Amino acid sequence: MDKKWKWWVVAGVALAGLLLVLMVLFAQAMELTPPYTRARIVRRAVDTLADPRALLEYILARPVAVSKCKGAVLSMLRSPSMARFTGAVEARKSPRADDYGNFWTVIGWVDAENAFGATVRDSYWCRISNYAMDGWTVQRVSVGGVVWE
Repeated sequence: MDKKWKWWVVAGVALAGLLLVLMVLFAQAMELTPPYTRARIVRRAVDTLADPRALLEYILARPVAVSKCKGAVLSMLRSPSMARFTGAVEARKSPRADDYGNFWTVIGWVDAENAFGATVRDSYWCRISNYAMDGWTVQRVSVGGVVWE
C-alpha cells in the first residue's frame, strides 16, 4: 500500500469519528427519547437548528449544570463516597431564563446508604442558575423529600 492510500484511509477514519461525535452531541442536545419517529426527529432538529447560539449554549451548559447539581446532592448524603447516580438524568433549561443567566432543573435517581447502612434509591431534583457575573449557584436541592435551599 503506498503512502497516499494510507493517508486517505486515516483521513476517512478521522472524518467518520468526528461525524460520530457530532451526531452524538446533536442527539443529546435535542434530548431525543423513545419513540424515535421520523417526524419527531425532524421537528426537533429544525427547532434546535433554528437558533445555533442556543444549541451551542445547551451543549456547553448542560453538563456543567448536571455536574454542579450532583455535587450538591452528594453534599446532602451521609456517605457520599458510596453514592451511585442511576436512572435517567433529565436536565432542562427552565422557562425563566433571561439575558442575565440560565436556570436549569436537573432530575434523577441516586443509590446511597441510609443511617442503617442499607443502600436505598432516592429521587433527587435540583434547581440551579448560571448568572453571568456570579457563576453557577444552587438554588434548591431535594433528595428523597428532604429539601435544602
